[in-house]
Amino acid sequence: MAVASLSFTATNMKKRDHTYKNINRDKALTATLQRLQTLYPACGCVSTEPARKWDFGTVVGNGSQGALAFCRTHNEELVLSHEELFLPLYPFHGYLPVREHFEKIRQLVVEGHTAEAQDFIRRIKEESDAPRYNTTNPFVGACSLDLCMPDASPPKHYIRSIDFETGEACVAWEDDNGLYHRHFFVSRAHDALIVRIKSPRGDKLHLQLGLREIAYEPPTHPKDHDMYQKTIDHCEGTVTENMLTHRMVFKQRWSDQPVNGCATAAHILKQDGEIEITGNQLKIHDATEVLLRIRTVPDRRSVPLSLEELTNDLLQIPADYNALLAAHAAFHSEIFNRCSLQLSLPDEQCVSGETLQASSSVGATNPALVEKAFAAARYGIIASTGKLPPALQGVWTGTWKPCWSGDYTLNGNVQSMVAASLCSNHYECQQSLMTYLDSLMDDFRDNARALLGFRGPLIPWRASTHGRTHFLAYKQYHHDFPGIYWFAGAAWFAQIYYDYYLYTGDQTFFQTRLKPFLLDAAAFYEDYLTLEKNGVYILAPDSSPENEIGTNWMAPNATMTIAAIKQLLRNLLILQKDIDASKEQGIKWQDMLTKLPPYEVGANGALKEWCWPGIENNEEHRHASHLYPIYYGMDPEIETSDQLKAACRVAIDKRMDYRRHENGGFMAFGYTQMGMAAAHLGDSTLAYEAVEYLVNNYWSPIMVSQHNRDEEPAVLNMDISGGLPALVIAMLVQADLPTASNQPWHIHLLPCLPDTWPEGTLKGVRCRGGFEMDLTWQQGKLKSATITSLRGETCIISYAGASIALSLPPGKTQTITPKDLAPNNLLIR
Repeated sequence: MAVASLSFTATNMKKRDHTYKNINRDKALTATLQRLQTLYPACGCVSTEPARKWDFGTVVGNGSQGALAFCRTHNEELVLSHEELFLPLYPFHGYLPVREHFEKIRQLVVEGHTAEAQDFIRRIKEESDAPRYNTTNPFVGACSLDLCMPDASPPKHYIRSIDFETGEACVAWEDDNGLYHRHFFVSRAHDALIVRIKSPRGDKLHLQLGLREIAYEPPTHPKDHDMYQKTIDHCEGTVTENMLTHRMVFKQRWSDQPVNGCATAAHILKQDGEIEITGNQLKIHDATEVLLRIRTVPDRRSVPLSLEELTNDLLQIPADYNALLAAHAAFHSEIFNRCSLQLSLPDEQCVSGETLQASSSVGATNPALVEKAFAAARYGIIASTGKLPPALQGVWTGTWKPCWSGDYTLNGNVQSMVAASLCSNHYECQQSLMTYLDSLMDDFRDNARALLGFRGPLIPWRASTHGRTHFLAYKQYHHDFPGIYWFAGAAWFAQIYYDYYLYTGDQTFFQTRLKPFLLDAAAFYEDYLTLEKNGVYILAPDSSPENEIGTNWMAPNATMTIAAIKQLLRNLLILQKDIDASKEQGIKWQDMLTKLPPYEVGANGALKEWCWPGIENNEEHRHASHLYPIYYGMDPEIETSDQLKAACRVAIDKRMDYRRHENGGFMAFGYTQMGMAAAHLGDSTLAYEAVEYLVNNYWSPIMVSQHNRDEEPAVLNMDISGGLPALVIAMLVQADLPTASNQPWHIHLLPCLPDTWPEGTLKGVRCRGGFEMDLTWQQGKLKSATITSLRGETCIISYAGASIALSLPPGKTQTITPKDLAPNNLLIR
């Protein structure tokens, strides 16, 4: 995608010079690109060094399959992966027998005896002979592809690049033997990794190729799992003159296990030269080009795996690299190009990732880095969205023991990952998430019934191959973590489903998926909300994601749970007629809403994380769960209270404050939570500060998002790849949540535009109500907005105290400027 030029003025450029190290095209990089006979991607990133660890590798994927490359020159490794490949490490041992003790546990928590409640739960666990540690099954890679050039010398010139628009990666280098290019991508059209190695000068290739299992390091601590020994029966491979295969066979055969292993096949085509088999590798001599077509398939429990079928299918894939790339790019680029952001001059984008990152720092953030991160984030999510949504690490890995199992962490990370799916116009990510959750709904209902005796779904805080809650153990020092007593999940995901309907208006989805989920979630909370004091519910036991009160994990009235249930009940009341709810049900939901505890302000002036006497916030925590009431818009209770709005601002500032002293601190996605909350408050200063930390601290040089800053250490993680674009868009366009049925949609333009983005363009953003919008602003003011109505509904567009009402037929577009807007108090609605 060519980067369109913006008409920045010399005056504005001078204004911006003091905020960051002004850069133009990197002259050294330009010379290297020319020397290597390659180009800077029109929309992409270039790095000048190979990855020093797998988390910083170049990633390509089609959602189902992924490949992570270190991008070395003579001793390259590509780690191949498949979205379904989770190790069968933890069998289901049945549910802990806590259901019959729920009332006792609840009463202990209400009376302030949380430590006693946790000890009681631990004794139940020990007496039931449950495992000490039991969690989600981990995501692992299928195998590694080695691409060795044994005669190579150290490179004199080198780059690696990724084209966000096409999904193609490149490594180009020159050494004493020649000039070489290695291009690769994972095709959406043909479901295969395609790799081409050639020299643009015609220099000869001497290669060694092989497939092997990912290198495994046995654990050093005696209590850690030896995952390989516990899960892998054997790995085996075959080598023929033009085919490599690798098969991984799991040891376990549980009845509900989704896959029993996987197989990978690589077909090799060469131009010229000779090929020979040496042990478990192929050697190629004097070739002018080598093309690899590679596919990994899971050995699904329900579908027997045939290596013969796999290899035969590979042979049906065309052998023309350019044609294969064009077929893939037609799919990938259509999704990627739906939405784009421009904040900088084109030359500011055409620099290495290292140079761009060096030009920027918190307090002096380069808009070009924001623009680059926005594009990179959308690329990462799109490339890791398949039938399943992106897991914590997308669809990539380089280890047998991923952090947090590389799973779907459902108490915040996954929600951040899909945060931009609707607004930045790649709905596929949220669709895959909802399909995944639907597939686990029976497990969620079993959780509620077996552990609590409730109807409806109990959605756990983590999942991978199933949706059952794992045991409370979370390593020895977290032995009492009450994962089964986090109760906000059903309401939170019900809101995500509801938002999909607000964006799309899909009536089939509403009837077959949203309506049943809303009613099921309502039933869960009807059973949970029973204990009252002075006519107000006490939510107990309860927890706020991963936060402690001293050494205790439970307390009554977590703000997140209260807010999520309030949001669910308001939505049910708005949709009461549409979901065919009876008058009696509506009265019950209104009564429940009335009885939920009000939000509270702590002694430090911040919104409290637990609305319960004697509990003050632990502000040095990576999550900001208590800000849930303003994640998706303004909770009416907060919108009508200046005190609560001020408390929310204090809460954001307090959670950021300790991070400021650590230049960001541990765990990136908390900034998504704080930033979205600040944007909905209209606080551009705090929202922009969240953006600054997100873009300056948590990206590899090739612009792959990380969980931590590098010194923490960094861990490849996709959650802010969804969260960052969502935050940037919320600063530029906001569409309110409805507060009643059949009301006009309200869209706000540039509600939190920072001074550091004086000019820019945002294209293809989607809004609730079925609207698509392009925005352009100059000198810090709106220039124009182009609105397309996809469903023919009425909207009110507001900017800087003025508005216009629009009612366009489906498919019609209108461009407005500030001159078209009338003062809000003159608008006839």
